[in-house]
Amino acid sequence: MSEPLGFAWLAVLALFLWKRNALFGVLLALLSLWLLSDWNMLKYNLDDDLYLGQLGGCVGSLLVTNIVLLTAILLGVLVVYWRWLRRA
Repeated sequence: MSEPLGFAWLAVLALFLWKRNALFGVLLALLSLWLLSDWNMLKYNLDDDLYLGQLGGCVGSLLVTNIVLLTAILLGVLVVYWRWLRRA
């Protein structure tokens, strides 16, 4: 979360929790999906610091991060669906 994409995710999450807007729900879901796929695809790269750190025992697993990002994806999609149901 210390890279620019992680900071952008935190900003979108803060805006989503503050405004509860469907647009921010979509942005939160898409950005979370992007982060989830990016981190999990780079996890097993042999030149990646995360992989090498996990081999040495210095870095924990990404299970908590994956759960948080999946929850954010579901929350964003549910808010958009809820807004759509209220208008129908």
